[in-house]
Amino acid sequence: MLRKNKFNNLKVKLCASVLLCSFTVSCASVPQGSYTSENPDINPHLEPVNRYIYSFNQIADTFILQPIARTYRTLVPDFVQQLAKNFFNNFHTPVYIINYILQGEGQKAQEAFGRFALNTSLGFFGIADMASSAGLQNQPTDFGITMAKWGYTDSAYFVIPLMGPSTVRDTLGEGVDAVLNPFNIASFNSDKFNTFDWIRLGTEAVASRAAAIPLTDDIRKSLDPYTTMQSMYLQNRRHELNLDKDTNIYDFDFDMDEE
Repeated sequence: MLRKNKFNNLKVKLCASVLLCSFTVSCASVPQGSYTSENPDINPHLEPVNRYIYSFNQIADTFILQPIARTYRTLVPDFVQQLAKNFFNNFHTPVYIINYILQGEGQKAQEAFGRFALNTSLGFFGIADMASSAGLQNQPTDFGITMAKWGYTDSAYFVIPLMGPSTVRDTLGEGVDAVLNPFNIASFNSDKFNTFDWIRLGTEAVASRAAAIPLTDDIRKSLDPYTTMQSMYLQNRRHELNLDKDTNIYDFDFDMDEE
């Protein structure tokens, strides 16, 4: 009975993720021809919704997440912040391995596996980045990139509530990545979402937001922060997808993958 209840809980959570993704896609589904030729990822029909969500996110960020992140950035020593970043990078590496396999990138999958094995064993579960010293550099990827390699390149810009800039494709990708992560699967199958899981999620959110503070402060000084954020995110993402290599790279999308 306990195993059955665990399986049912996992199914409920996965179904909720699918329903959220389906709602997102239905909101964003308009004819491809309605996009501007200069910006194939900008869907004008979604802009009112995106701006509303962006405003909501700014309020939540200003009064909740940003003060905590600034305190973290001030009080926690830089080397401790780096150790936390190493741990979270290692935590996501199994997802990179799966995605590289799905992308047909066997060599990169092997390198990611070697990196994960080395950091998990000799690096105390990834706290120490031993793999980089051995020449195995962190090379993040995700299911959004996997779908792009399968042909889903252009995708409407979409702001995720409480998370920030994305696209419809990448929002779906984040949901799939969460399901693919074996650590999340283990948490879903446990008797309850334990203290470690809450600490892990909370710390990663705060650390990621703290890393993005310098750039988001600059974005807020612009005449239209929403448009600036949109432009920078899409430019950064198209570079990651190898659709536009002659662009600058910005670390503003609240993740731990890039410095």
